[in-house]
Amino acid sequence: MASLIQRFWSGFSSVFTVRTTDEALERQVRQEFSFLFSDYGAQVVSNFYDSNHFGNAWVDVRIEGLYFRVVRDRGEIGVLVSPTYTYIGGPNAKWHSLAAALETLEMKEDDPVPNKPDFPSLSEIAKLLRPALPRLREAYSCENYAQTSLKMQRIVEAFWRNRSHGFGGHSKE
Repeated sequence: MASLIQRFWSGFSSVFTVRTTDEALERQVRQEFSFLFSDYGAQVVSNFYDSNHFGNAWVDVRIEGLYFRVVRDRGEIGVLVSPTYTYIGGPNAKWHSLAAALETLEMKEDDPVPNKPDFPSLSEIAKLLRPALPRLREAYSCENYAQTSLKMQRIVEAFWRNRSHGFGGHSKE
């Protein structure tokens, strides 16, 4: 009987991913976004590494009003942002691309949707984020988030509409 239970458990337990941390990614985040820690009292609140899925990892950083998630997915780095009042640490968090979030700061209600910029490195992202951070915090505040969210929705829809053209999609235009 014990061997049957052992065989069942060994097959069942291999399905689970062991959660570990990515200290190198956290060091990189602390270095590149040092101004968040020195000027805004940032704290690392989550660090996850998944060796079973391409070495994907993320580090969550919290400042007053915002969470940032630095993600490494198949070797590529990206940054997401979420207002703290929507962050639950799970599927209900309102994560947005930081690149798109920064674009919303320049958009007026009737403006055409800008092209989504690519950021090749964390240092480039940090250079753009630092001067924009006070405005980003304001845009993601409870009072302004609904308007910011609508702009984000326009950017995301335009992204997918443009992307579908490259994959045989058809435009309504």
